[in-house]
Amino acid sequence: MFNRQATDTSARRARRGSTHRLVLWASLLGAICLLLARRSERPRPSKASVAIGATCTRHEWSAPRRVAQLPAGTFLRTPTLTVSRGAVYVSGLPTPAGRGAVDSRAATPTHLLARDGERLGTPAGTFAFLNARLLSGRDGRLHLIWGESGEPPTVGPPLAGPTVRLRTLWHADFEPRTGWTPARAIHTHTGARDRLLWNSENADAAIGPGGRLHVVVPQINGSLLYFTLDADGWLTDSLPWHALYASVTEAPNGERYIAYVGEDPTRGGALDGLLVLRAGAKDGRWSFPVPVQGRGDRIVTRPRLLVDADGGLHLAWGQIAPSALVIDAMRYEHSHDGGATWSAPSTLPLPREAFTKWRLGVDDCGAPHAVVSTWSRTDSAPVGHLLHSALDRNGWTRYSDLFSGTSAREAELTSDATGALHLIASVRRSGLPHSSQVYDVVVSELVSRSVAER
Repeated sequence: MFNRQATDTSARRARRGSTHRLVLWASLLGAICLLLARRSERPRPSKASVAIGATCTRHEWSAPRRVAQLPAGTFLRTPTLTVSRGAVYVSGLPTPAGRGAVDSRAATPTHLLARDGERLGTPAGTFAFLNARLLSGRDGRLHLIWGESGEPPTVGPPLAGPTVRLRTLWHADFEPRTGWTPARAIHTHTGARDRLLWNSENADAAIGPGGRLHVVVPQINGSLLYFTLDADGWLTDSLPWHALYASVTEAPNGERYIAYVGEDPTRGGALDGLLVLRAGAKDGRWSFPVPVQGRGDRIVTRPRLLVDADGGLHLAWGQIAPSALVIDAMRYEHSHDGGATWSAPSTLPLPREAFTKWRLGVDDCGAPHAVVSTWSRTDSAPVGHLLHSALDRNGWTRYSDLFSGTSAREAELTSDATGALHLIASVRRSGLPHSSQVYDVVVSELVSRSVAER
């Protein structure tokens, strides 16, 4: 009897202990679920936040490959690059590289080139194709956006560069099997004096993940113009803000963003603000401009707004010291909540050489890269340098010369449909005298490995 009672008591204690452990495990599991639920309610860090902090390195460029030969004595001004279904397409304006004469019969106002130099031709009509921008959608169709001044186009490359104050904006499509569609005017400016600031510094064009095309153009002494092309054709918004520079992008969720330098309605309409506009994916209405707080006390210029595959925003702009006339630094911030808040700003000092320009790109891991072009003289000969820097956990990396030992000019960065980052530039052909001004158009892809693969 005693043994049976002891056994029953032990069994009851075991059952109570088992029940108690189950309650503890259930409570612990519930706490974990609650914690995960609360964490899921917080804004999810974008790949930009993660990549900048720890996980990715993006510092290796592939060997450059030549995609076009330029007429002797010219380089490709304001180049654009797009990658569509494995083919590399470039556009730009062959422009004199020095004071030497250029045979006008050897150069057309604009070259449109495919991979390995295959010419695409141009849309039908008498056009100068000023500041042409080439973009591609997921369907393989190319989009060409360009401006016209309203004056007859000149023969041969211009000596002083392309006109930046234009009267009309045009668009045409290219499909590899059928060629160019007829050119169509997106906008015609009717004012007697005020024109469009359509160029690579003041205006911008971008194509969204779903193939929607976006164009933003400031008007001199006028409102900011926004154009979008979707299945219903071209639509135009006249945004009631005066801008000097503007950039546009679309997030994967369909939201659109414009960053501009110009009128700040929160400061009585001052024309020196750096602000961001947002349009929702459903209603499409543009928000009231929101100032970027990290701009500092310097003069700001040329904003560049990009989005990564995770929807993170990347914003960079040039800074000018109050007593200076040229950009001496690039400032950068990123946001993972649609621009509601921004990271602490980081600054990349720029070389003090004349004609310094910078370009920003974002790789497939969400890490930002800057390529800076400079211009100087070596042994009385003009030499261009392309300097690369990337942002990692320690800040902007030390500059590396992408084409050391030769001269390189005017770079542009772009990401393809996979997020891979590509570069285009004009590089002086090797094996020729140091004073030679024979340039080739080359492209290079950013080759990357994660920290775990190293």
